[in-house]
Amino acid sequence: MDDDTVKYIADFLKPWRIQQKQLPTGHLVEKSKAELLAEISAAVQREIDRLRELAPDYFSRSAIQNTRQQAREIVAAIDQLTLLLSAKTLSPELRLRLGLDLPSPRALDALHEVRRLCQAADDDQPGADQVKFWCVTVALNLMLRFSQKRPTAGSIKTPFCAIAGLLYQSVTGDEENLRSICQAVLRPYQEIDILPT
Repeated sequence: MDDDTVKYIADFLKPWRIQQKQLPTGHLVEKSKAELLAEISAAVQREIDRLRELAPDYFSRSAIQNTRQQAREIVAAIDQLTLLLSAKTLSPELRLRLGLDLPSPRALDALHEVRRLCQAADDDQPGADQVKFWCVTVALNLMLRFSQKRPTAGSIKTPFCAIAGLLYQSVTGDEENLRSICQAVLRPYQEIDILPT
């Protein structure tokens, strides 16, 4: 399946952006179509492999939910520990050992930093399917790197949307219309008009 997917994606990227190579003499020359196809095919296969490797562990809904739950548990434990450490009934010896009476109580500062990082992990986890988002992002990067076409998302048949869909299908095995996500990813680029024409 990968060979066909890679070929289809390479076709959707046509016309290819002119790429140059440096000869041993130092001169720059255009790469041949065969060299371009080999480079594009290798890049597409690398992206598919990378998405497949990362998707189950980092982007799935269950992975995101697991990260959130663990972060919440750590935050709750730190809150409980902070309460215990700041209790007036804590023995003076323990306060000295933990450095709680120092001008900058290192133990509490470290706990607050861990709490902040865990809270960010909980807050910053998107609710949307991250595999879809990253397939769209990779499709945009492939378009910008290898295609002379401007990425658009007017329909699911545009090269950008088609490439994103093929990437998603190769990673998950499911067909999906990613047009709305493609539009959302393109929007910031369109607002500041930095996409190539």
